[in-house]
Order: sequence, then structure tokens, then C-alpha cells
Amino acid sequence: MESESDSDESFCEQNAAFNEYDGFCPPHGITHVTDRVSADIQPADFFESYVKTRRPAVFSGLLTDSVFKGHEWTNSYLSTWAGEAQVLVEDRKCAHGLLSFGTSATKIEMKYAYFVKAVAAHETRYYLTTQDLERFVDEYDEFGIPKCIAAQPLRTLNDGYPSQPTVLGNLIPHQVSLWHGCTGKGSSSSSGLHHDFHDNLYLLIRGRKRFRLFPPSAANALHVSGRLSKIHKNGLIVYESPSGKPSPVSVRADGAPLSVIARCRQRETERNLEAAENQLKQLCSVNMSGDDSTEMQAKLEAAKQLIADCEQQMDSAMEDLLR
Repeated sequence: MESESDSDESFCEQNAAFNEYDGFCPPHGITHVTDRVSADIQPADFFESYVKTRRPAVFSGLLTDSVFKGHEWTNSYLSTWAGEAQVLVEDRKCAHGLLSFGTSATKIEMKYAYFVKAVAAHETRYYLTTQDLERFVDEYDEFGIPKCIAAQPLRTLNDGYPSQPTVLGNLIPHQVSLWHGCTGKGSSSSSGLHHDFHDNLYLLIRGRKRFRLFPPSAANALHVSGRLSKIHKNGLIVYESPSGKPSPVSVRADGAPLSVIARCRQRETERNLEAAENQLKQLCSVNMSGDDSTEMQAKLEAAKQLIADCEQQMDSAMEDLLR
């Protein structure tokens, strides 16, 4: 795609106020990714050469992890081992008989075995995409995010893939998803132009897929849906408020909403303040003799100062939350 600017570098210079991206940008005119790496590359090398620099690459084969059974995932295998799992699938058939994609498609619930059977019969109507983790878990972390990383049918198939592939080293996966469908003979489908919060490790089990990638620095030339507020150094794109009113950047570089961080900080300051007040109450309940009154008075003053500090932190946390 041609952009109105001469190069990605000139775009970065013109928009330095909000575009802090400092990762890989392909030279002007490059139309394909040339880096192909072995699937058994050392995790440290993979991180330094590609993850850290935001540089895309193509693996020359599937994962080398012994637990990975992608080559065994035939329709029969999937139906046998995960057929009873309930999944939400896109029903892409519109009222006028046309195929609808993505968020515009209606989602219906069915057993995974029924879905696999439809795909095996070359039915193009149904498509399995990312499942909502909240439908399958009750445990959440301190930020309100589900603790598990996979929904059905991958929860049932969890002994057939590594939850943390070796090539990722110490990187912790955010979510593992399965995309599954049939486009029909001689046809194709597209997920459309989009960007994700997280890096992607995409494993193609069957079929063919073409990726068309653009660096985050090209966001302004791609006619995105919304007004750009900031592009973090790692490439994370943040948009302005839908209301159009000026507002501070609402998302941290790691994708964490600052409102969630502010709520966590508020709860922490509340706990600290409660602990400080309890400590003061305990000190006040102690009978003081002449010998230890001076030492006790010092402890009381210190406890009062701690409460004052906690109250100040509480005020600051409330201001962050309101902002």
C-alpha cells in the first residue's frame, strides 16, 4: 500500500508528538518478509532478533515441542476428543444469503462435533474464532482478567499443545485461540485489516493463509477507524475517546487500561490506610508507664504520620481514578 508520505521515517518525524514507535520498519518498497527461521531457534536468539525489535518472521516448520500434536488434529480426532465441548461460532449467512464476517456476524452456540461435521461437509456458513474466556472461568487475577488462557475446545485439547511454547522462552502467553472454518472450493475469506494488543505466534495446521503486515508507524496512512491518540514505543496503538473530547492516554504500553491500574492502586491504598489505623488503635490501647512513655510517644507520632501519608496516597489514587 502506498502512503502519502515518502517513507515511514518521515512519517515518524512529522508525528513525533504522539508516535513513539521505535521498532522495525521495512525499507521503502519492501513487499514481503524475507526472514525465515528454524522452528528450533534458541528462545534467547528469537527474542533478541525478532520479539525485541518487533520484526516479523516466518518459521520453516511447526513447533518442535514434543507435546504439540497439531499434525494429528484431523476432523475425526477433534470430534472424538473435544466433540462434546460447547462453542460459539459465527453464523455468517445473512438474510439475503450473503456471507458476513467478523463482528457483524451472528454468533450461535453448538457442540464442537456438529461444527466439525459441517466443516468436513464443506459448509462455509460457520466459522470458529476466538472464544470469550469469561464463559468458561470463574477465577480472575487482580486486574479482573481471567486466569486461564484457553477456552473450549482448546481446554479439552490441552494435552495436544504447549501452553508456553519453548521458542517463547520466558514470555508468558496471554491467550491461546483456535480459528477453524471452511471457505469453500476455489474461494477465500479474510479477517480484515486490524491490529492486536499482543504479539502473535500463528500456527497454521491446515490450509493456506496470507498475511499482509504494516508497521505501527504506518497507522496514520491506513485510514484507521478512530483518531490516533498515541503509538507507544512497542507499537501499541491507542485511540482518542469516542466523544472527541481531549483526554489523557488511557492505555499503558503493555495494554493494561490505566483505569484498572488506578482501581488497583486505590484498593491497595485503602488496605494500607486501614492497617495504619489499626496500628494506631493498638498503640493507644497500651498502658504507658513513666519509663516507656517517651518511646511510646515516638511510636504514636510515627503511626500518625503513616496515616497522614496513606491518606495523601489515597487522595492521589482517587484523583488518578477520576481522571
